[in-house]
Amino acid sequence: MFRKKYAAAFLALLLSAGVLTGCGSRTGSLAPLEISSESESAEEDWEVVTSAPESREESDESEAGKEETEESSASEETEESSSSEESSSDQTAEEQDPLVEEFIAEVASVYQMAHDGNFTYGNSEVDPPCDDSLISCDRLVARALWNLGYRDQKTGGMTVYEEEEYLTSHGFIRIDDQADLRRGDIVMQDNGQGGEVNWHWHTFVLVSYDPETTACQKYDCGHYTPEGEERIQCDQPFDTVLADFGDERNFYCGFRRVEDWPAESAESSGESGESGASGDTAEEGGEV
Repeated sequence: MFRKKYAAAFLALLLSAGVLTGCGSRTGSLAPLEISSESESAEEDWEVVTSAPESREESDESEAGKEETEESSASEETEESSSSEESSSDQTAEEQDPLVEEFIAEVASVYQMAHDGNFTYGNSEVDPPCDDSLISCDRLVARALWNLGYRDQKTGGMTVYEEEEYLTSHGFIRIDDQADLRRGDIVMQDNGQGGEVNWHWHTFVLVSYDPETTACQKYDCGHYTPEGEERIQCDQPFDTVLADFGDERNFYCGFRRVEDWPAESAESSGESGESGASGDTAEEGGEV
């Protein structure tokens, strides 16, 4: 069948070139040879056959392009996944900083001791700080540090008056931008009026912080909450905003523990000082 089709096509080409003429009739007249539908079909078949390789090449190119696109997409997804994992890893590393976690654990322990022991708000005057069942905002920090080996504090523990000098000379760095605060930072606030440090100033320890909303969780053994509840007896850490007393408290700075400090004990260093007033002391009428 295939040979017949191509033979018919070949004859048609010869006729169109004038090489052959049609068969004569009885009257002797010549009639052109009709090209059958088979020859037309043969020409179409020939076009299909000759164009087939080109179509296969286009198909191969299309498949190759598709594979390259898929490989590119897979590579991008892998890079994004890797980047996401690195970011998650960095965040986890920050959240699990052993120095930070160790400090928060001690702060939590001191709070629990004061809470369960029904401590009174006031100025501790003994070593270790708070062993006389007195605690305040700054003495919470002082006792936590004492438990970690920072025992060159004044008798009764560090107060807000010397907090900045003491911390920055004992492995803590100062944080000046409120937006940079994070878990484990010690926050220091003034009394809303700035100026020199005085007994109205306040300090506490962050467990979490959202710089967008200033919402935070914290440990805080100051005197009262805005609702009038004694902080020592409330459940902690508790949820609030950074300036929970509004414009009565302005952010002064924060402190972050970045290195361990091999502090000597108070007994061996002989650097114990006189007891000083704490921030927001009960004797001075502090309200937070």
